[in-house]
Amino acid sequence: MIWYFRDTDRFNAERQAVHALEGEASWLRVQGWGFDGLRLTLKAIITVGEREYPISLRYPDQFPDVAPSVF
Repeated sequence: MIWYFRDTDRFNAERQAVHALEGEASWLRVQGWGFDGLRLTLKAIITVGEREYPISLRYPDQFPDVAPSVF
């Protein structure tokens, strides 16, 4: 079973932590949560100086035993 269905408490904690960071950090703007196939994905923009970098944080099927990746 996919981790975010199996462990909804962890899924909610991940979402809350990201949105808390967004509220504290001016360099992070969350664009939204979604799926890349069955992988949970967060789209966001990271700002460094005057530049903006769109990123995708992808949670692997084996999360939390395997860390998410940023693309």
